[in-house]
Amino acid sequence: MIQTLCETQFLEHVRQHSRWKQFSYEAWQLIYEWETEINPKVEYDPIGFCCDYSEYESFKDLQEEHEVESLDDLRGKTWVGDLPKGRLLIRNY
Repeated sequence: MIQTLCETQFLEHVRQHSRWKQFSYEAWQLIYEWETEINPKVEYDPIGFCCDYSEYESFKDLQEEHEVESLDDLRGKTWVGDLPKGRLLIRNY
């Protein structure tokens, strides 16, 4: 089921859903921000978000899955979000 939610409702649904551990809380906040840039009436689709985004503990961890030389190189390919403690969120490409 897809629902249209404001940020508060979105984050509350995230906390109640079984997929909430897929991303950190900060990553979920950034996902909401990015999704509302695409469409101001963001639809809550947790399975879709888990397919569309990936969170990494570090750039080195990300490089193990993606062939990128630098963050600038990666930013040229997709959306990259800096999270606390050196973590990264990317929109999968």
